[in-house]
Amino acid sequence: MQVSQRTSHDAISFARRVFLLVSCSVLIVISQAWSVSGVAAHGRSASKVATNQQTTASACIQPPQSVDFQQLSDAQLQEYGFPPRGILEANPTHWATILSHARHRSCDSKPDPLHRMHRPQMSTQDSIQPDTPTCPQPGSACGLTTWAGNEASEWPVVRGLYRESEIEFAVPTISTANASAHTAIWSGVGGDSLYVTQPAVLVQDGIDMSVDNGQQVNTAWWDVDPGFDGQFITLAGGIHVGDTIDATTTSNYQNDGYDYFSIYNMSTYNYFSCELNTTGGTNFNDCLPAGQKGNTAWNSDSASGECIVERPVVNGNPSPLAQFQLPGQASNTLETV
Repeated sequence: MQVSQRTSHDAISFARRVFLLVSCSVLIVISQAWSVSGVAAHGRSASKVATNQQTTASACIQPPQSVDFQQLSDAQLQEYGFPPRGILEANPTHWATILSHARHRSCDSKPDPLHRMHRPQMSTQDSIQPDTPTCPQPGSACGLTTWAGNEASEWPVVRGLYRESEIEFAVPTISTANASAHTAIWSGVGGDSLYVTQPAVLVQDGIDMSVDNGQQVNTAWWDVDPGFDGQFITLAGGIHVGDTIDATTTSNYQNDGYDYFSIYNMSTYNYFSCELNTTGGTNFNDCLPAGQKGNTAWNSDSASGECIVERPVVNGNPSPLAQFQLPGQASNTLETV
């Protein structure tokens, strides 16, 4: 199996800075390799604490002050909003570090009033052909004007291949000279509608940097596109320039029937996490108000995995790119497991 890693170099010329900004990991999970299906695949079961049928605020169960995920049951991992065990055990040292900074959990989110959209896609002239000399051959560069970063995929297209994506970065400083400018950094799986046949569904979360009253505003969010508008996250402790952020997204990981979203601010020891039921049920549907059913249409196509920096679409139009300056440097890698 050959995996294509396509790198977009934005025409506004911010790609080279992105390479110093993020560490990106996209996990391949081939669904046929798993003999266990449904919610039992990694301990996601219908016996979760009854408070999860209430609103997200009252269902927000806090983690213990000292976390050793290897000592937690699968049910406890889900109760505290931590990733599935398979993800944790794939990189235990990395996740032990992140969870040691997970002291307080937030669960609330609300619709984005600006209707921001975050969706990378190739331009029509870059349509997927196996013999295309430039994009999207492995390691190639694409001249696009909206995003930069890494998008991993395979030719021919394989749906269900990418089930988890994670990005770690330091929140940059943006210029406040343009009040309508934005910069967004996110991880996601699926959704490249010019690459995969419909339905193309993008499951994602990340941070948006924008300007309000002359000040930089940093906002966490999660989204399923198409599905519903992006959801703004209320993260205790806030998000500040220089904070180290880990954003992780999964969709139907090991056929578990959930979308999972998490934003860890390792600088403030706060995190957000929630799940969407993608089987049509209400169990563990703690991204949404009590009693609201999930939807099978919320499963990602999982034909691609993304770690992206972009200028998002705001109220139907691409926003200007907010020029940004990095507080430090980090390596940029893409891993397939």
